[in-house]
Amino acid sequence: MKIILEAGEIDYAGILIKFMPMIRDKLKDLDGAMPKMIGGLTALPAPVVRGAVNALPQDTKDQMVAYLINHNGEKILSAAQGFAEKQGISIAFNSITAEE
Repeated sequence: MKIILEAGEIDYAGILIKFMPMIRDKLKDLDGAMPKMIGGLTALPAPVVRGAVNALPQDTKDQMVAYLINHNGEKILSAAQGFAEKQGISIAFNSITAEE
């Protein structure tokens, strides 16, 4: 079964700020423009990150969030699984991907 979750309004800066502790060290070792862009932002204080992210073009913000979701899928699935279990719901999540 495939369940698709469609996002509406997104707090892009909030997502980046929330992911910062998990990704700060990992991004240093990755090649590519997106990891470098995100890595540069994570070195800034949260209010500066919020302003910088809000000023980015929409497609760049979408690419950043898709990148973060796709590269942190196991942690997201684990959190979703834990939430379901706390609600008494028996479900196994197999994968998560995001496209911009």
